[in-house]
Amino acid sequence: MNPETYVLTVFIGVVTGSILGFVSNFTMEQIKESNKKKFNLKIELRNTLIEIMDDSILYWSAKKMDKTERLILGKKIRTMLMHQNNCIDKFLSIACANSSTSDRMTLSNFKVESFEAITGGNFEGNVKSDLSRSRRIASIYTKARILVNKYYF
Repeated sequence: MNPETYVLTVFIGVVTGSILGFVSNFTMEQIKESNKKKFNLKIELRNTLIEIMDDSILYWSAKKMDKTERLILGKKIRTMLMHQNNCIDKFLSIACANSSTSDRMTLSNFKVESFEAITGGNFEGNVKSDLSRSRRIASIYTKARILVNKYYF
């Protein structure tokens, strides 16, 4: 092999290796960024579910709560329910894009079921303590949190 052919072969090898290294590093960074985004969305959804569950249980189980305090808590819960639904929609489109239809349907149905469980009846009206409603809310939200937690990123 003459020296020019040898130098050309080495040069082509170096360039090819550099390009492959760049492409593989770029691809790995994209995967990491995507997983980080999914993970952060999961944490946001999980924390939202916990906060709504805690506030809703307090709302429905507190025997003596100032009317103004209950009104403020009710408004907070309504706002958090809208945020919850946005988080679920994002989670379904980003994190659960390749998941089972069953999981997707369960989370979609959860939005309606949780809204009905929390706001049904005398919500923001003349509220009386309702422990069975509190237990139902806890059960619904615990199932949703288990479903969300099963996704690893």
